[in-house]
Amino acid sequence: MRPFLLAIILFIMFQTLPVHAQFTLSGELRMRAEVRNNADFNSDRLDGTAQVFNRMRLGVAREFERGVKVFVQLQDSRIWGEEGSSLNALGNVDLNQAYVQIERLAGLPIDIRLGRQPLAFGNERLVGKYDWHNVGRAFDAMNMQVGHVEQKLNLWLAQVRDHTAPLVARNQEFAGAYFSSQHLFPFTLDAYWLLLYDARNFESVANPAMPGRQDEPSYDLTLHTFGLRLSRATGRNVQFDFEGAYQFGSSGFQDIRAYAFALNASYVFAMKWRPALHVGYMLGSGDQQSNDGKSETFANLFPNAHGLLGAMDYASWSNISAPKIGFNFSPRAKFSFGAEYCALALQNEHDAWYRAGGFNIGTPQEFYRKAVPGVGKRLGQEMDLHADYVYRERLDLKMGVSKFFVGEFIKKTGGLRADDSFWAYFAVEVKF
Repeated sequence: MRPFLLAIILFIMFQTLPVHAQFTLSGELRMRAEVRNNADFNSDRLDGTAQVFNRMRLGVAREFERGVKVFVQLQDSRIWGEEGSSLNALGNVDLNQAYVQIERLAGLPIDIRLGRQPLAFGNERLVGKYDWHNVGRAFDAMNMQVGHVEQKLNLWLAQVRDHTAPLVARNQEFAGAYFSSQHLFPFTLDAYWLLLYDARNFESVANPAMPGRQDEPSYDLTLHTFGLRLSRATGRNVQFDFEGAYQFGSSGFQDIRAYAFALNASYVFAMKWRPALHVGYMLGSGDQQSNDGKSETFANLFPNAHGLLGAMDYASWSNISAPKIGFNFSPRAKFSFGAEYCALALQNEHDAWYRAGGFNIGTPQEFYRKAVPGVGKRLGQEMDLHADYVYRERLDLKMGVSKFFVGEFIKKTGGLRADDSFWAYFAVEVKF
């Protein structure tokens, strides 16, 4: 069914439902202007951009008797001027979410959600909505939750790629189990297992010169991720968050052995404007040698890929070593501002510099620059300034300015020039 026809049907349902029906309408309108210069760190190339991203979401929820709920959310995502004419219309409307949820199955604390839906767990370093993106991430999945908010287990299976669809080669499935408890210890404990399977031939992906054996399943990708997360908020002043993960499996002819960890802590001072100091460190392993039959690059799967390593999103949890420090201030309940400094470096100089989306299948589109051993590990330093003001309850105004100062790796791998990068944004968001 075409999305605009579905929108008409939903509107008619809203108008014809009885007054007593458990029916809820929700929505979002977000516009974000961004200016970015020297994204390739070379001012000789005229790559400066100024864009306005526009996203509209309209959701309809219908609750039936005995714990059955249906939710459908349409989304239009575009860039201002994308039509090329004021008379053109683009087919940008799509289903962002469409699922049925069954609560308390057989009278037990078991909820099942079937259909298109977001998946987000923990700090979203490995599985997140990526809501900053103009589209956002959603999965076609079955998600079962056992338990309640304070202690629960999520089990899911998602179909990311289907080879029977046009222009899609081979299947990709993503499954997992995520347990979270606030009862067992005096802190929140999360433990998880994630499985990513991709049926494509990863021998030919890693070695384009070897085009043979395209259909042999032994060269697919099977990636297991086991992890643990500990977090705690002590009163209103102290918070900490630690997460560690280990990966194993196979990618084509290579055995996977990778690891990562992240640590964040913050302290809110009992002073006017409630100043808060936060510090953190993230490390993701990189590959020591490309032709030894082992892959040691940590893959951050399907993360919320914005802001974890600087607001400009020039790094991921793959082959990275990055300390950061920042301050936040809250002069009023609806107004806050702050600054953050982040130093980015490669964890292993024999591996590539990966984009914010991270390393999943080793294609060239997933890294900024290839490995160049001997030129140093330091990518650069980033300084971010940001502010957030909630105006008239539902109108949220956000802005930020960032600058990335190039390090020795960029200076020695970018040709004759190595220039700093600049980025700024201003966003207007309304939710209802």
